[in-house]
Amino acid sequence: MGGVLQNFIIQICYCAVPIFFIFSGYFSGKKTNYFSFMRKKFISVFLPYCIWMVLYFLYFNFGKLLIMKISPTLIHNDSNIFFKWTITDWIHNFLGFAPVQNGDPWLAGQFWFLRDLFCFSILFPFFVLTIKKIPYLWLVSVFIFSSLFTPLCNAHLFTSLFYFSLGIFFGHYDIDFFEIVDDFPFFQLGLLFIGTFILLIMLPNSLNYLSTIEILITVMIILKMSKLSMNSVFLLYLSDYSLFLYLIHMPIIKIVVQKVWLHFFPMINTFFVLFEFFGAAICIIVVSTFIGICLKKVFPRIYSCLIGMR
Repeated sequence: MGGVLQNFIIQICYCAVPIFFIFSGYFSGKKTNYFSFMRKKFISVFLPYCIWMVLYFLYFNFGKLLIMKISPTLIHNDSNIFFKWTITDWIHNFLGFAPVQNGDPWLAGQFWFLRDLFCFSILFPFFVLTIKKIPYLWLVSVFIFSSLFTPLCNAHLFTSLFYFSLGIFFGHYDIDFFEIVDDFPFFQLGLLFIGTFILLIMLPNSLNYLSTIEILITVMIILKMSKLSMNSVFLLYLSDYSLFLYLIHMPIIKIVVQKVWLHFFPMINTFFVLFEFFGAAICIIVVSTFIGICLKKVFPRIYSCLIGMR
């Protein structure tokens, strides 16, 4: 039961990055000057990607070297120290695309979405032209590819391309997806979500198709809820730190919080498993947001660089 509940919550959380790609594609679909568009993406996407990757590179490598000098027995696997890397290791650490870890960058897995977004931005004119000529064929083709090839290449590339293309489609044809969402009451969306989730459990072989459909339903629910939260000054204030929270929350903070949590609350039964799942996640959010607030107050320029001058 605990595993089912965890999967239920995880399916809801999975909509975060798809929403990011849909909005990125939506606003990209309204751009006309490619060079000014790429200049903005270089500052807002490529620059923070490089800064964070260098920071994680310094932490993992020189931190490990320091520990090895003090107490070599604490490092059981030192094969990831940079002077032992091959050219392939450098690519996998900074860019990912390896057949393991979902093709994520090894230094910090959550940065795959910035990597993919910058790649899509470079190819942006091709996507716009394709959506102009064959919009529905393109969307259906990418949807099928994302379901068929994602398990094979073990990466997010086609899945994120589908959501980015969907956003471009909405933006290019000036479709207000908030109006589409408003046509569906919460009750209907909730039933669709629960029904799709049950099908995911009953039909595991259809996981990728159904998972994409459920994520789209979840996106609609979150967008509908976001309109209600716009009236909250506190939530709008916290939303300024959402990107920073996502970029910093793992692996360092996540590992530290989980180790401290498990020290005081070991997972001895199902209750403590769920307790750790929710409690540690809340602690990670609180700690990451607190760091962001302090950094923005004390070093606003550094904070701005870390989030792409937003």
